[in-house]
Amino acid sequence: MSNITRIFTSKALTLNQELELDAAASSHLLRVLRLNIGNQVILFNGSGGEYLSTITASSKKIACVTPLEHIPNSTKSVLDITLCQSVAKGDRVDFAVQKSTELGVNAIQLLHTERCQFGLKGGRADKKISHWQKIAISASEQSCRDTIPTLNHPLRLEDFLAQIESGALCIIMDTSSKTPHELPDALDENQKIYILVGPEGGFTKTEIDLAIAKGAIGVNLGSRILRTETAGLALISILQHKYGDFVAV
Repeated sequence: MSNITRIFTSKALTLNQELELDAAASSHLLRVLRLNIGNQVILFNGSGGEYLSTITASSKKIACVTPLEHIPNSTKSVLDITLCQSVAKGDRVDFAVQKSTELGVNAIQLLHTERCQFGLKGGRADKKISHWQKIAISASEQSCRDTIPTLNHPLRLEDFLAQIESGALCIIMDTSSKTPHELPDALDENQKIYILVGPEGGFTKTEIDLAIAKGAIGVNLGSRILRTETAGLALISILQHKYGDFVAV
């Protein structure tokens, strides 16, 4: 069913019970895709599995759909990865959110670090989180995920490090390291993974030392310097191949 349009809804889904989609989802189905009554779509709400559904009513702006079959298969990653992405200028965080969602992260934690060139607070932070959540939803629809990664409001690095649970695998990108650090051969069952990515210019030595003192592993991915929106994605891919559900090649 990979060729059937997938739509996320925050509403409860019940078999044979018609529901009204919100304006954005309705517009996408009716005006962009030009679907009609009787066409099939896949609905999911992040609670597990997805629903084969049919458009059963429509107006100029609103589509109603009825779930007909629950499909229990899950595409959730076997790894519990949180991407801890430093706030960055432009659309860099947009890209990181979109692609890390496709790669299977469970959550995205925004960080305020010493070299961040601007901060996010109050209403501005709320607006940005809402924007990034929409990107994560769209990426989940496209990549056949049945869950949506959680987007968390920005924290200072030191505050975030203070709340990491014991036993987690915490990895900080350290471009200054000359000695590559080897990852563990295996992970404990349900072990949480945190990937800390700095802003443009990377983390400061003080920040790296603080993270390592809290138990983090400093990782340098090689001689080429990766952009802030690329570094985390490269490491997620490595972890998914080493421990996760990437198919061996």
